[in-house]
Amino acid sequence: MVGGHYTYAEVPLFDHFKEWFGSDRNNYDKLGHFAQGFVPAMIAREVLIRKKVVNGKGWLILFIISICLAFSAFYELIEWWVAIGTGENAEAFLGTQGYVWDTQSDMGTALLGAICAIVILSKYHDQQLKTLLPNQPEIAKEDRWEIEYDNQTIGELNKPEFEDQFWVSYEINVINNDYESILLNYDHWLADKFKFKNADHNEYADLAIASQSPNDFYTAKRVMLRGLY
Repeated sequence: MVGGHYTYAEVPLFDHFKEWFGSDRNNYDKLGHFAQGFVPAMIAREVLIRKKVVNGKGWLILFIISICLAFSAFYELIEWWVAIGTGENAEAFLGTQGYVWDTQSDMGTALLGAICAIVILSKYHDQQLKTLLPNQPEIAKEDRWEIEYDNQTIGELNKPEFEDQFWVSYEINVINNDYESILLNYDHWLADKFKFKNADHNEYADLAIASQSPNDFYTAKRVMLRGLY
């Protein structure tokens, strides 16, 4: 609203900053673009976690940054379209102030905002999510899980270990040797061939999914799951 009233290039407070720091331009627009990356980062992070879109912290960070950069790039396209439509007011709207790399620096500032949000707020965000979503590691330690295939119990999930976000890895215990080859074939885990039954409460975890990456599956007979609650 402030930028819309004065135009980005003429916000009075940042004119003072320009004088203090000996700059040639009013950098109020950079504050806006920083927020353009900072704010959407946490929105994207929550949606990606709640919808179980990606596996692992690295992929989560990559997707968050990509979404924020895409949002910033789309905003630059909107600025370009408005500049074409307004003609003589294009310079005032864009606020480039003669800086030829203004568009690129705007996106770079949004990238910085997204990174800052991830670094500063991720831990606090995880704590907030845990108050809304079940604490899977604690539940996993308290409950016993059976693996069913074709309405038969063929294995158990033992020794849970918290891995990342809401992912927990389990040791696979084969209790029906006739199905060992099926149970130890990771393609079946990815294809959701198994059902997971809570032996303590006699309930099924319909939303449980396996990680796209086998990790220690073939070396230690461990599988990474989320959704056992």
